[in-house]
Amino acid sequence: MQNRRLNQKGVTLVEVMIALVILLIVFMGLIQASILSINHNLRNEIRDEATRISSEYMSAAKSTQTVDTLAKNGAVFMICNPAVPCVVTTATDCNATTATPSRVFRNLSQSYTVTTGGCFIDATYSNAQVTITVSYTDPGDTTLNTLTVNSIVRRQ
Repeated sequence: MQNRRLNQKGVTLVEVMIALVILLIVFMGLIQASILSINHNLRNEIRDEATRISSEYMSAAKSTQTVDTLAKNGAVFMICNPAVPCVVTTATDCNATTATPSRVFRNLSQSYTVTTGGCFIDATYSNAQVTITVSYTDPGDTTLNTLTVNSIVRRQ
């Protein structure tokens, strides 16, 4: 009888259950890491699209080449006192206009608010600062994210 017990090889049911519980804990951690990675990738895509949108709007503003053309195309310029050039601290200081484009990521619609404005920055009204601000919120988050791009456009 004793010889027969020594020749039996294998694992008991308890050992199998313990091994399965350990594997379950490991796989749950991997799944959580995967979900976290997917969420960060989505946020990065949304942020990158905000950067693309600001670049598109700024390229359009720069391609017009003159302050007069920008004013005709909808950018609103604040006329400052010639003796005191205006100081721009926010897009609202430049009497900005607003647009709301939206994009789709992984079947999720994301809205952006694009604020475009301009402000003369010298006493001769020949140079203007163009400000593009893109605002958005991440999915599942209430924090407002903003991206602001400034450039100088010269009147020709």
